[in-house]
Amino acid sequence: MITKRENSESRAELVRAMPSRERGRALLKDSIETAYSFLHQKRNVYIHSTLEWQKDDIEFAIASYVDDMSQELYEAISDGRADYFIKLCQQCGNYGRRYGCPPFDEEPLTAIEGYDTVRILGVKITPTDMSLPLEAANDLMKPVISELNEELLETEKLLSGMCYGFVGTCPYCGGAACARIDGKPCKHPDKVRPSLEAIGFDISKTAKDLLGLEIKWSQDGVIPEYLTLVCGIFYKKH
Repeated sequence: MITKRENSESRAELVRAMPSRERGRALLKDSIETAYSFLHQKRNVYIHSTLEWQKDDIEFAIASYVDDMSQELYEAISDGRADYFIKLCQQCGNYGRRYGCPPFDEEPLTAIEGYDTVRILGVKITPTDMSLPLEAANDLMKPVISELNEELLETEKLLSGMCYGFVGTCPYCGGAACARIDGKPCKHPDKVRPSLEAIGFDISKTAKDLLGLEIKWSQDGVIPEYLTLVCGIFYKKH
């Protein structure tokens, strides 16, 4: 396994990625059919999946697909409903069941209003064995995520800011179910942080525009060319 880091520091108001708008492109019937087929297929697999790595991969795939959707297609399949994709998000099995996932007690953007700068950090993990199955991705990412989480929390204190880590299974509870499911408080509130995706960031666009990293997706159940982790710290620059 080979890891490579990239980082970028930008004004916070310029970094929060918004869905791309492809103005003037003709909306074809098969575009709508393709979108429905994609979302329907991913939803069905997600509902019946018992594999955390597979669910995480599907969540990333849907988020990326929606963020890159043209305005015309978005409006056509949402039929004017502003909350259409929010409701899709609510169908996620982790919605309201993990403390790192929405909904949050505080509106996500309100939490970062006091900061004017964000430091974005990306890590590229290249497997040395390209024949590995996709489920091996978690084993490759876990030690890197553990190291980055500690680094993020230390930097958060140093800068008096707020860090955003990684989506997926909590690394602090040993694989146990989140206490949120039973309505109990988080066991590690000093460590658990939401991901950038959870507050509306387009991770694919952020990684590409700020770090020069293009996120790769699995094909046919085989691990991609490389894995990408993106996190960030919001703070006030003095």
